[in-house]
Amino acid sequence: MNEPAFEIRYVETDDILWHDTTHLTRSLSSDRPRIPEYYGYDKRGSLLFEAVTKLARYYPTRVEQALLSETADKIATTIAGCALVELGSGSAKKTGTLLRACAEISDPHFVPLDVDPAMIQHSFESLSKSVPNLRMTGVVGRYENTLPQVTREEFGPRCVTALGSNIGNMLPEERRSLLAMICANLHAGEYLFVTADLTKSKAMLETAYNDPPTDRTHTDFRLNRLVHLNRLYGSSFRPERFYEYAHYDVEMQRIVVHLYSTEDQVVDLGALGRSLKLGKGDSIIIDHSCKFTIDALSDEICGLGCRPVNSWFDARYRYGAFLFQKR
Repeated sequence: MNEPAFEIRYVETDDILWHDTTHLTRSLSSDRPRIPEYYGYDKRGSLLFEAVTKLARYYPTRVEQALLSETADKIATTIAGCALVELGSGSAKKTGTLLRACAEISDPHFVPLDVDPAMIQHSFESLSKSVPNLRMTGVVGRYENTLPQVTREEFGPRCVTALGSNIGNMLPEERRSLLAMICANLHAGEYLFVTADLTKSKAMLETAYNDPPTDRTHTDFRLNRLVHLNRLYGSSFRPERFYEYAHYDVEMQRIVVHLYSTEDQVVDLGALGRSLKLGKGDSIIIDHSCKFTIDALSDEICGLGCRPVNSWFDARYRYGAFLFQKR
């Protein structure tokens, strides 16, 4: 057995990653102010989200993990031998299930792409204890900048992976742009493996995405977005002047999370060089979570030059795992 091997590469250091405020400034200046999702995943935010995934009411992580545990051996028969390139790997607990199955067939090479280097390091320390012959190359930065650096020429055949319904955590036009970039980056015969949360009732979704009485787990994770901006840019957000709520938009088939202002206020955005005026009840959008139908998701990815290989679902069709191959 080989010793685990680990390397971390910085496509974007913290200075570069958070210095580029173009997207943030544009989003906060829009008619519906928004903080892009990746600002939620500084070191503290990543840990707070881990707490969210453990909530009894928050089904996605639990259902997805069970689905991957049931199907990992079948998936591995196709993708083993490929470098497993994961977008937004986080703690990589679910990825470990796939990697262990792949390790039964071929030495696994895991390439997590994430904005938090501490979480990449933490995931290696955890995975190296349970994945035989693991080789791991962590790449720090945003997807659009890191993925083109993970080339077939250097890494060999690749399977690009997005777990946790990651592709749902953005606006539809952003998702289409990301998927188009992924599929354009793949060579013929390489794979795309995604998991997706499927459409379900408004009541079930809003229960899962909001805190139960007397609990603040979602709240702490979401308000940390403001704390992060204060630290990065010297803005004057006061988290106690906001409350959060996740609504399910039935027509658009997506969860939208708002931070609502509890009073009239003007927030100095510090180094962004502007201010944000909010009336009582006005909101800032901080998260989206799109839900999918099976046919719509498959059609979207197949329209980008891929073919479906296989798909798997939990017994209640709450969650799906989809494997595609570039034509």
